[in-house]
Amino acid sequence: MKQKDKKIIKATSHFRLLSLAFLLPPLTVVCLFGLWSSELKENAQLITTQSMFPLAAFILSTLFSFFLLYFLLRGIDMINNKITHIVPLFKLSSYYIEPKTNTRGISHVFSGILNTIDALSVYIKDINQEKVGISDSKFKIEMDSIYDSLLSNIFNRRHTEELLKKSIKELNPAKGLAVAILDIDHFKEINDQYGHDCGDFVLKEIVSLIPSCLRNEDILGRWGGEEFCILTVIDNATIANKIYERVRKRIEGTTLIYIAKEGKHIPIKRTISIGFTFYHHQENTSMEQIVKRADEALYHSKNSGRNMVTVFNL
Repeated sequence: MKQKDKKIIKATSHFRLLSLAFLLPPLTVVCLFGLWSSELKENAQLITTQSMFPLAAFILSTLFSFFLLYFLLRGIDMINNKITHIVPLFKLSSYYIEPKTNTRGISHVFSGILNTIDALSVYIKDINQEKVGISDSKFKIEMDSIYDSLLSNIFNRRHTEELLKKSIKELNPAKGLAVAILDIDHFKEINDQYGHDCGDFVLKEIVSLIPSCLRNEDILGRWGGEEFCILTVIDNATIANKIYERVRKRIEGTTLIYIAKEGKHIPIKRTISIGFTFYHHQENTSMEQIVKRADEALYHSKNSGRNMVTVFNL
């Protein structure tokens, strides 16, 4: 048997027998105290003599338990090959610390107990750290499934669609849902002229400008490429149009400064086109049809000169 397997077996055996050793004394005292009490009732004149009986019983039972523990521990070395099934249950091979000296007798028992406690405390600590690591990893996976890989502060397409479905399903009958699709005008020219790094920079900067024009309850997500989606639960299309105009004007009035690799500062101005539709609770319309209407409105904005907001008219 490998040395590390022996360490595991010894540590786990110590742990089990240690529990037994601490359970035996109180159980023994309880039993003996019961017998002592019944005897006192029958023979009250023996109170003085038998008043020391519980203390003596406790001391004797404790000594008996530790001697039993000692002999059991000594026997572990003789049957190691027969209890290897313990190994996968307690993975303590990297935690158990061998005694520095070759101790014997009662000192060997206490040495084993202390080493077992050390091993278990480190083991539990590592397990907790592992759980934290798993939780962090799980949290990261969940975040990656919700947020866009490049634009980490907005939702990705899949999650935006889920929120759209939820918004349609849970829409307040007294309200309406505006679904807008935004597109950065002539975005391909940026990639062609300055490279994809500059294109990523422009995407991030424009996305950072949009939230300040929206309300806290509005939802912004990436729809694909240079397209974005805004979900707005609001009273009517007129108010929604004002919100989207505010977004358009903010982008139009901002000059982005891209610093190229050679240190050159490149000013970039871009506009956006927006198309949106307004959905009413009483409509019998699917999510796909709602998105199609917003797409048609966006198509109209881009074909009518860009840098404008168009609402789809039913």
